[in-house]
Amino acid sequence: MNDFRNKITISVIGSGLMGHGIALDFALSGFKVYLNDISKEKIDLGFRLISETIDYLSKSRKLDKKNILKNIIPEENLRLAVCNANIVIEAVYEDLNLKKDIFKFVEKNVSYECILLSNTSTFLPSDITEDFLYPERFAISHYYNPPYLLPGLEIVAGEKTSKHIIEFLINFYRSIDKKPSLVKKEIKGFVGNRLQVALLRESLKLVEEGYATPGDIDEIVKGSFGRRLSAAGPFELREIIGLDLGFNITKEIISTLGNSKETSKLISSKILDGDLGVKTGKGFYQWTDEKKQNWKKHMLDWLILLENSDKNSK
Repeated sequence: MNDFRNKITISVIGSGLMGHGIALDFALSGFKVYLNDISKEKIDLGFRLISETIDYLSKSRKLDKKNILKNIIPEENLRLAVCNANIVIEAVYEDLNLKKDIFKFVEKNVSYECILLSNTSTFLPSDITEDFLYPERFAISHYYNPPYLLPGLEIVAGEKTSKHIIEFLINFYRSIDKKPSLVKKEIKGFVGNRLQVALLRESLKLVEEGYATPGDIDEIVKGSFGRRLSAAGPFELREIIGLDLGFNITKEIISTLGNSKETSKLISSKILDGDLGVKTGKGFYQWTDEKKQNWKKHMLDWLILLENSDKNSK
């Protein structure tokens, strides 16, 4: 396995929220990773977040921080960051033209064997590869945050993506203890985001029509079926109670569910008022600096607990 890691070099473009986490995830698995961004300041910030995260993870597992950081190579020059890579992962913000410009440059500066991936959660493969020379080597590798603690990710194939590339990616990610799932056809939001948006749409309907508060809905999800969903998916849970019983429950409820094709007026009004959540200190909740830190700590502790539980069950 060490030989396998020594033969693969990875380049991550974008050192922000997802990019630095993806780079850390690969570095933790022993890969050499180039981390690129448009300025030294942005890369330095990414490294500071990586360093802080390693310190936090070290509380629950034995990590060699020096070697992990040594695996990540900062590189402001995009050509130098990608020219020796076997896998390039773009993780910049959701701007289609920016992504297309990046890949247009990258395509000209990597070998034909290099696999090109995007971590986009918005755009389809066909959106990004419109001007590609070799669209067959491109796929979307959609991680969830934080990628170093969440093993699940979606591999989204385009119409022209090589089957060989998809097979390689599935096996590659499994070899480093990730849990990749294949989205077989292009669809907006892929699978995970569509499920999350469906839950949010119903949650907003319940708030807008006065059935429950945002706080109560969050508590219901966290304290009941949300906990089960970390151990079993919706199809497994339906089969446990019986498809017949599940069918009868669904039949009584489904006609009353929200089915609006428009975005929520409640969310829109929050945005117009500048109440964006954590970034502005106010949304449905009030966010002090202490509350932000406590929430982040709680989330990381919870995910580490789940990760350790998974390892112990193997």
